[in-house]
Amino acid sequence: DAPVLDVVADAWQHTTDTWFRGQLVTIFRAVVAREKLTRRHAAMKKLREIMRPGFVFVVPRHATVADATRLMAAENVGIVSVVDGDRLIGVFSERDVTRRVVAAGLDPGGVRVADVMTTDLVVADADEDYQSAMLKMDQANIRHLPVVSDGRLLSMLSIPDLMRVHIDHQGEE
Repeated sequence: DAPVLDVVADAWQHTTDTWFRGQLVTIFRAVVAREKLTRRHAAMKKLREIMRPGFVFVVPRHATVADATRLMAAENVGIVSVVDGDRLIGVFSERDVTRRVVAAGLDPGGVRVADVMTTDLVVADADEDYQSAMLKMDQANIRHLPVVSDGRLLSMLSIPDLMRVHIDHQGEE
């Protein structure tokens, strides 16, 4: 599995093709399903150990969609966290742009992120193990997972981040 998932993680980073990314998500889900059946009792890495502290891109709730997408493009990320002060109130992703802005014919320069962001958030605590995070992402059908501690946003994890850890874990066995 490790060589295949290594290729999948690399492919995710180098494509924006929606259909292809969907195929990569299918492979990710297969790994999650396999792990449900073969969960080991060995110590799992905690998200705190694998996240990149501060690797999170933030916009205020009053930012426009155009502002958010410029930040996403400049940082080469598919999601930004939306905050009100220091509180996470939502996320705004490429999916939101496609489904809630473009498909609705809205003007990105005139629409506030707060009006079209995802607010039904699935988050992980920094002390959760990576396999729990993988399972959460699979069950919620999401590609990015905000990592929090004591209500503070610490980082954002993606499917490739967790696949790399999984590959390393498999290599240790």
